[in-house]
Amino acid sequence: MLLKIGAVFLAFILSAGATALVALEPYGVMTVDFAVDDVSFRTPVPLGIVALAIHFVPESERRQIRAEFREFQPLVEAALTGLMDCEDGVLVDVVDHRDHVLVAKQGGSLIVKVDTSEERFHFQIPLRGARRVLASLTD
Repeated sequence: MLLKIGAVFLAFILSAGATALVALEPYGVMTVDFAVDDVSFRTPVPLGIVALAIHFVPESERRQIRAEFREFQPLVEAALTGLMDCEDGVLVDVVDHRDHVLVAKQGGSLIVKVDTSEERFHFQIPLRGARRVLASLTD
């Protein structure tokens, strides 16, 4: 009997997880990778979870965020649309004797890479997912 209850519970958890993945998939996955001193960190961040988490921010805070973002919203939306419509390629590439900054569009994602002699920061975000997260912020 205990085995049957465990099997049902496991099936429920797996089906809930699969449902959540299907629901969150259209947002895509942001990747963050950084290293400073001896600390290195790399993680994928499903943007659907970010959009979902926004709904747990207290309403007073969301109102303040919306008010502050409202001024920049048309510019951000235009930039996202322009980036989604443009061809893949390098947008910014700056190299000096110690540092390298690269901003590119590749496969529907914006990629930012900053490498210095002291630190590394790499960031990749799907543009459509970013647009959806911003839309959930302003809902």
